[in-house]
Amino acid sequence: MSEEVLSHEEIDELLSMIVEGKYPTTKYKTITRDEDAPFTMVGKEQMRSLQIMHEAIGKRLAASIEKILCVPVEVCLRYVDQMYYSEFVFGCDNPTWFNLLQVKIPNVRYSAHDAANVNIGYVLIDVSPTVCFTVVDRMAGGIGETSRAYRRPMTRIEQRLIQRVLDGFIAELIEAWNTVTELEFDVVRQESNPQQIQEIKPNCPVVIFCFEVASTDGRGTITFCMPVDVLEQLTGRTNTTNTNTNDNKQEPN
Repeated sequence: MSEEVLSHEEIDELLSMIVEGKYPTTKYKTITRDEDAPFTMVGKEQMRSLQIMHEAIGKRLAASIEKILCVPVEVCLRYVDQMYYSEFVFGCDNPTWFNLLQVKIPNVRYSAHDAANVNIGYVLIDVSPTVCFTVVDRMAGGIGETSRAYRRPMTRIEQRLIQRVLDGFIAELIEAWNTVTELEFDVVRQESNPQQIQEIKPNCPVVIFCFEVASTDGRGTITFCMPVDVLEQLTGRTNTTNTNTNDNKQEPN
């Protein structure tokens, strides 16, 4: 950090000023993020391209879920955002259905001696309890009642039932990304507590794609989380800006 850490006396003085209703102006530095961790921001144009790419997933996924639930379903991309991975995790339900996936791309973009597929990192898919238990109840012959089931992890049997929705979502992601590059997703871990997934560092910048799933039984979300370093490898270029540097150097196309 460019400035010294506050001493105990300065911290006491700052707390006293807040209690008395006096707020410091320029003496103390305001910190909104962990400045020791570089935050890489995806450019606006690339964010817009990613949004358009993922918007097409909604209608196809809705048709897939309708076949499972036998009720009208609407799926739309609610928002696309970027943040630290820790911010994403703390915003998730607990318990939820948190899926860690390994991303693989063909070796055509690498040297001939590489393996058939190359692992380039991890992504995550979070399926909210509302979506999970609605699908489970419907597939078990119920009417989509979920109000008494939100605050517990799913059983293995219930996970096998909701797996059909996850498989459909993964298939649509692959279809959408085929316009950029061929890829595969392998599910490597499934947890009910998001904080149990530690393969991605807390200060890793990520891009979030939040899909809202709405039916006559209720509303929930399916959220796709992709680290920026994985995004850069998939797009084959660096279209990012480091907000912790003052230079405006651009990477060559």
